Amino acid sequence: MSRLGALHLTKPTGPKHTATVIFFHGSGDSGGNMKEWVQIMAKNFVFPHIKVMFPTAPLQPYSPNGGTMSNVWFDRAGISPDVPEKIDSLSEIEVEVKNLIQNEKQLGIPSNRIVIVPPLLQCHGDSDDLVYMQWGEATFKELRALGVQGQFHILQRLGHQINKRGMNLVKDFIEKLLPDV
Repeated sequence: MSRLGALHLTKPTGPKHTATVIFFHGSGDSGGNMKEWVQIMAKNFVFPHIKVMFPTAPLQPYSPNGGTMSNVWFDRAGISPDVPEKIDSLSEIEVEVKNLIQNEKQLGIPSNRIVIVPPLLQCHGDSDDLVYMQWGEATFKELRALGVQGQFHILQRLGHQINKRGMNLVKDFIEKLLPDV
């Protein structure tokens, strides 16, 4: 049984579903809010052949917020690059993400046509005071060292949120990565 919360979708607008994008929200948010925010920032964030999924993270205690129940993908001891991750929490959500992917594969979508947002495209605000840009850059470098191909964009005068420019970068990236077949 899935521990995930509500799953929100944007269905393909064309006759055939040939790709899927899974779009994860930030800590404490929800799939529904993420979908709404994406639609506000990028008015036409729909594709003729791509289903976009906005899952909601499980409700669980979140240590950086004093153990308050929050919709988070995994728990962490604190928000700092010097704090170790809670590996058991990561392992639990890994199963849920693999289930989402497996469900899409059972619908006939090949693995190479399923994209998870992030980390292939990373956009980071230069004024982010929650996740410092240096942390984002370090994460991107680590992913590159592991062989993950991607792009890193610095968004000027942006804090810890999405903006229209960032959403347009995401939409363009998806359209190039998953062309209609």
